Amino acid sequence: MPLLYIERIDEYTQLGTWQFDACTHIEDVCPPEVYNRARTMCNNRQKETAAVYALLNEMLGRGGWIIDHEDSGRPILRHSDMEIGISHTKNYASIILSIRNRVAVDIEYISDRICKIEDKFMRADERDYSQTLYGKINVSSDAYINKACILLLFWCAKETMYKYYSDEHLALQDIKIEQITSNSIDNGNIICQNALSGETKTLVYKVNDCTVLTYLV
Repeated sequence: MPLLYIERIDEYTQLGTWQFDACTHIEDVCPPEVYNRARTMCNNRQKETAAVYALLNEMLGRGGWIIDHEDSGRPILRHSDMEIGISHTKNYASIILSIRNRVAVDIEYISDRICKIEDKFMRADERDYSQTLYGKINVSSDAYINKACILLLFWCAKETMYKYYSDEHLALQDIKIEQITSNSIDNGNIICQNALSGETKTLVYKVNDCTVLTYLV
């Protein structure tokens, strides 16, 4: 079943995740305007589009919705006051919706690639802090996978903050991860600072065998 879950975060907000599969087609889940645009895309982009719209239809109970984007890249639902955040990675898509608050989400497939680009997105103080988390944040019994997951917590949190503050076009170095705490083996909280404004936000993270996900409400 491609729908992994739809979770009610609070009375205003829901979070959903969809796994790509061969049974989800753009012509079945996308309105004509989106389908006509998507059919010219490469196969991977078509799969991503189909997964996003299939999940959106499930979360809202009907089809016909169209996702537009502001100049900043921030997604919006046409003819709706709902706030929406979207993310997709290898074989997965995630959406967060709120009828009240600005929201953002990021999902990433777990792989060792993140270990190779650590210096490109981590601040020096974050690299030092990440070293203290090994042994405290244990999402995998494999030490190498666990390190990749910890680095992905930093990456996903920064991506989520970037999307939340889309109008400010923050650089990755403008986002500081101050603290990561686990509630259980598969979820916890991340305190992040917009270093330009000094504003601090608390994100939630969720980890499973395949993905790391962070969201902000």
